[in-house]
Amino acid sequence: SSWRLGWRRRTRSPAVEPAHWPPMAGGEAGALGPAAAKAGAVAACLCGKAGLSFAAFEPRMHLECACYDCFQALEWAASKGGPPAPIMPQLYYFSNDIAEVRGEEHMRLYKLRADGRAVRVVTACCHSTLVVDHPCYAGNCLMSYADGCQLTAGSMPAGGRIFLKDWVESRGEPPPFLGKDGTVVPVPEKVDFSFMKAELAGPRRGISLQELCRRLGEVECLGLTEAERI
Repeated sequence: SSWRLGWRRRTRSPAVEPAHWPPMAGGEAGALGPAAAKAGAVAACLCGKAGLSFAAFEPRMHLECACYDCFQALEWAASKGGPPAPIMPQLYYFSNDIAEVRGEEHMRLYKLRADGRAVRVVTACCHSTLVVDHPCYAGNCLMSYADGCQLTAGSMPAGGRIFLKDWVESRGEPPPFLGKDGTVVPVPEKVDFSFMKAELAGPRRGISLQELCRRLGEVECLGLTEAERI
């Protein structure tokens, strides 16, 4: 089954067809060709000028994250005209294999602070956050926010909720944790992070996120104060 995960809606959608990219401005496919995206998940910007297709349609893991970095990054993007920052960001992890790139000229690299470890690919056109790299991923996987862009991928219930120690009262109360059938269930006590260490099952179909970042060039430091609301 598939699930259109973008912030505009959270309802189940029909099975995704090969041409499941959102409409792209100009209609031009990336250098790797439209056929590469037939079965992959897609992280597209809201205005349709840029997007990435991953080789895998099914995510490796889905986690809810309460950390101040994820929230601050999405608040910053929202302040620039991006999608509204969710109270509890939904993180989807995929194998580090990007099958197709569209609108690369609209993509920029950002980190929150000089000592920040995560690098985020954000579009200049509408400030959608497409994908995130972090040293903890060890080049094996990449992460995309369901609420930071228009994410189309296989459905997967959250496997845990992380960094609750970072939660602050100004964000309100943490929302209920939902299980596979949509009912409220207890938050798992432990999260299995082995998905970050798993290497690709076979040859890479496209390019790595690190290669994309090299092509995009300089990482801009936003100089934000740690945990500060925007």
